[in-house]
Amino acid sequence: MTIRLAAVHLGVCVALSIAAVTLANAQTPQQPQWAGWARCQITVSGPGYNDTQTHTWTMGGAPSVEGAFRVYPGTWSVVGGGTLQSTQGNQTRVAQWARTVTSVSAPIAVFVRASDGRMFIQARHAQLRVARSVNGFQQLTIDGVAQKPGPIGAEASSGRFR
Repeated sequence: MTIRLAAVHLGVCVALSIAAVTLANAQTPQQPQWAGWARCQITVSGPGYNDTQTHTWTMGGAPSVEGAFRVYPGTWSVVGGGTLQSTQGNQTRVAQWARTVTSVSAPIAVFVRASDGRMFIQARHAQLRVARSVNGFQQLTIDGVAQKPGPIGAEASSGRFR
C-alpha cells in the first residue's frame, strides 16, 4: 500500500509518500512498518532576491515504541541556494550562496488511530541546525570600484515538520 498526501501550509508545499510493509514471521499481531519520505520545497523571491530550498525527511528501519507511537530512524537533508543583487546610493551588493546538508538524524513517529484509521506523523526531534552549510560569496561595488569579495558562511536550519 502506498499513501500519497499533499498539503499546503503558509505557502510551503509538502508531498509525502509512505509505504506500509507487513512484518514476516511475527509472533504478535502484525503491525505495518513504515518507510518513506516527505519533501518540502520553498521558493522565496523579491526584487533582486531569490532563494530556493528543498528539504527532505526520510524514514525507515526498525522502530522503537514510545507509548502508542512507533518512532522510526529518519534523516533530514536540504539543498538549494540563492542570489541577491541590491543597490543603495553609490553601492551595489551582489551575493550568491549554496545550501547543502546531508543525512542529519531526524527521528519520525507514526501512529494510526484505531477508531478511524487516521494516520498521524510527527517529528521526534527539535529544529535541526547545521553550521557552515550555507556557503557563498558577496561582492560590494562602491562608485563603480569592486571591493575585495567576502565569503558567506551560515547555518542551515530545518523547517517545522508538521
